[in-house]
Amino acid sequence: MTYIHYDIDFDIVMDMPRNYYHREIKININYKENGNLKLDVIPDKAYELWRLLAQVTDGMLRARENELSEFDLTAIQTGAMFVIAASDRPVSIKDISKWLVREHHTVSSLITRMESKGLVKKVKNEPKNGLVGVSFTDKGKALFDQQNEKRKVITSIVSTLSLEEQEALKQLLIKLRNSAHSELAPKPPFP
Repeated sequence: MTYIHYDIDFDIVMDMPRNYYHREIKININYKENGNLKLDVIPDKAYELWRLLAQVTDGMLRARENELSEFDLTAIQTGAMFVIAASDRPVSIKDISKWLVREHHTVSSLITRMESKGLVKKVKNEPKNGLVGVSFTDKGKALFDQQNEKRKVITSIVSTLSLEEQEALKQLLIKLRNSAHSELAPKPPFP
């Protein structure tokens, strides 16, 4: 059987609303004499890394969600609870949004749902300006402490790396995070 092999490089430009993405893709076309075509798409390294980061993030998030299911909490709820616990005063929804890198309306809805579950309460930070802060209820603080004592899955996953590998990965991820957020406006402040 005779094979004819073609290597083709071409650019794909996808027109998205107000954004343009330009990406080079390499495709190998293997044509057999009997007429069968086989296409091998060779992804560029950046997209391959992006997919891998997404798979790690999704896997770790699902593992954490499974761990939190016994407390009837989600990872994003515990993220908001962590921000509240880290402050010595009620935290604004705006500040929680910045820490979680989520839109204000998304966090506002999250806090409303958490309030209906009795986990947090909204309080006026300063009566004059009408700003709303968020603090724990006794139930919410107790539940946050309970889940915090039992959290293990993320540590278990990350501990597959040596301490040196963890530090190197941390520095690389910070670099990628900062680069990603330099593409956004406005830039969220990170702690």
